[in-house]
Amino acid sequence: EESIVEGVIKVMNEMLFHPRCDNDGCFRSETVEREKKVICDKIKSEKNNSREYAIRKCREIMCKDEPYGQMTEIPELMSVTREELTDFYKKFISDSAITFSYVGALDGDTIEDKIRKRVSNVISRGKIDVFVTFENYSSQGTAIKINRELAKEYIKELKLLADEADLKFDVNVIDITKFPEILKLEDDEDEELIANELMVALDNALENFVKMREVEGAKLIEDIESRIHVIETKVEEITKYSSTLVEEYIQKLETRVKELMKDTVVDEARLMQEIVIFSDKSSIEEELTRLASHISQFLTLIKESSPIGKKIDFLIQEINREVNTIGSKANCLEITNRVIEIKTEVENIREQIQNIE
Repeated sequence: EESIVEGVIKVMNEMLFHPRCDNDGCFRSETVEREKKVICDKIKSEKNNSREYAIRKCREIMCKDEPYGQMTEIPELMSVTREELTDFYKKFISDSAITFSYVGALDGDTIEDKIRKRVSNVISRGKIDVFVTFENYSSQGTAIKINRELAKEYIKELKLLADEADLKFDVNVIDITKFPEILKLEDDEDEELIANELMVALDNALENFVKMREVEGAKLIEDIESRIHVIETKVEEITKYSSTLVEEYIQKLETRVKELMKDTVVDEARLMQEIVIFSDKSSIEEELTRLASHISQFLTLIKESSPIGKKIDFLIQEINREVNTIGSKANCLEITNRVIEIKTEVENIREQIQNIE
């Protein structure tokens, strides 16, 4: 059962954080257009149904300031590009979210506001759950109350009972306190004092959290840096292979043309035109240049002390896009093999950077 659950979680995580995209890193065109059509059909269906259209308009008027009340029209929907949709999705899943859960009789709004500010000063990205449990083991904030009137009634009735039964009346104070409703514990907690004590505990927790992140971060950076250097090496190898692609193509093309044409005169101008077309289509020089630039920026970025999670997430997307383009353009087995190796390293890095602020 555990393996099934883990598998489901892994699949859901992959679907959420790494949806299928085209080589440029954006959602697939056919998927976006298909979903647009589904929504357009739904809008048209609502407009053709007077009851549904009336409900839609009422919702739009009554909830105009809420997301639920913001109705999309077909022209507006069709104007959304897949690039805009992809950017919105990335922002949506990467925005920081701090969630607070409380256990105990605390002034929720006041405490939450203080915790939120304290945590936000230390953590700028990610989802944080803060669980607060308060238990008072001191004498402060607790008052012991004795119901004196009720105690006197108990004594009075017990004395009457002793007299009627001709028994010795021998009851002490401790015995009286054991009767129901005699002793009461009343809470008189000082919310400000509790908040101050909580801030001390929170500061200690955040300090330990930061220390742990620094240790983990150092190991992550070491691992990521080694993988980036592997990618860098593979890119250099691809560069060497790419420089001979056109020459190899020219030789193969000339040999093949001569075999086919035999004694016929070869049109050198036409041959050169084909070579130029191939060179333009298969050239990966621009991609290699951008890839080298991205790698250089990445290595510089991971040495910064400020939050870099979103930046390196964007860079790894760009690296992946350039590598995909190289793989689709290069007509060479050696380059394809290295593209596969690079993509393996990119995926490993992509998983690691999810833990980086």
